[in-house]
Amino acid sequence: MKYKYDDTYDIVVSMAKTKMLMNAHKGDIEKVPTDVLVLKAKEELDELLEAINVGSDYVHVVEEVADILNFAVAAAYNAINNYRERK
Repeated sequence: MKYKYDDTYDIVVSMAKTKMLMNAHKGDIEKVPTDVLVLKAKEELDELLEAINVGSDYVHVVEEVADILNFAVAAAYNAINNYRERK
């Protein structure tokens, strides 16, 4: 069964992966402390709101959503690794 938002998820995830690859030169995002990742996600959320408020095209909106997703995924990655590495 096709979910109503499947295409949107596919587009956002593809953009997020692309942006992650484009920014790989900045280092491993998962090495950033989780509290900083959350702050960065909040900053990107502000950028998303700005993009929406000024009527940016959908590509810009998708890019901002992808940025938020990447910081959230890095935080989740850290949480999962911490869980797996517990003793």
